[in-house]
Amino acid sequence: MNAFSRVVLTLLLLFVGYGKSHGTSITPCEPKDFIGDWCGLSTSGIEFVRLELDRDGGHMAMLEVPDAPFHLYRIHWKQTSEGSTQLRLSASPVGGHAETIALSNATYDGLYSLKFRLSGKNWQSDFVLFKNLDKLSASGKRALFRIRWFHF
Repeated sequence: MNAFSRVVLTLLLLFVGYGKSHGTSITPCEPKDFIGDWCGLSTSGIEFVRLELDRDGGHMAMLEVPDAPFHLYRIHWKQTSEGSTQLRLSASPVGGHAETIALSNATYDGLYSLKFRLSGKNWQSDFVLFKNLDKLSASGKRALFRIRWFHF
């Protein structure tokens, strides 16, 4: 077998392996995967949300625009089925300033992010929240180091 044939065979095996691994599903989630502090922004980048989940429920603070007061909510959550990455979330306002909202399409990516939609009386926003910010921050620092020291 010549060198060209080896290269072609190696590339073929890599592409076949990538295709199979790329189509695999996420490891089933356990309730403990959802417990913790989540922070993030709406996809518009304007609204900020902090979500704290524990076994019995949780709390959410939402800031609609900078320098506005936070709206507080009590959160009830449940995995849609055992091992699922989908959550059922419901929110009830705490205090007089928060409007009634609905949370839908909550999906955990199995690694770091939780995505969902918040809807109010005349609005809706999609959010991406992150957990394990320390791990993401460390990855960001490593990436910055690589970028700064990469020579073209």
